[in-house]
Amino acid sequence: MLIYLEEGMTITEFLTEYASIALFAEEINTILDNMKKDERSKALKSGWDSDISEYPDSFKNVLRVIFNYHTIEYMDKNCPEHWAREFFSSAPLK
Repeated sequence: MLIYLEEGMTITEFLTEYASIALFAEEINTILDNMKKDERSKALKSGWDSDISEYPDSFKNVLRVIFNYHTIEYMDKNCPEHWAREFFSSAPLK
């Protein structure tokens, strides 16, 4: 499990930190942009800049699963043999 400071981090910063172990900044930004445009993420609207430490761990886990889904979708379209694919593999989200 990844351990890093969450205090004072926004949701966007939290996901950026999570993904930075395996992706370049431009890849992360593209994936986050796609995630923010997704209808399933509309509930967050302005919440992307809210403090992640205010949310329970279960919400953080859901964010990671959704981010993983968008990462695999990005990889399928742009780099299907990306070395970090297995890091983000999880059950499909539909």
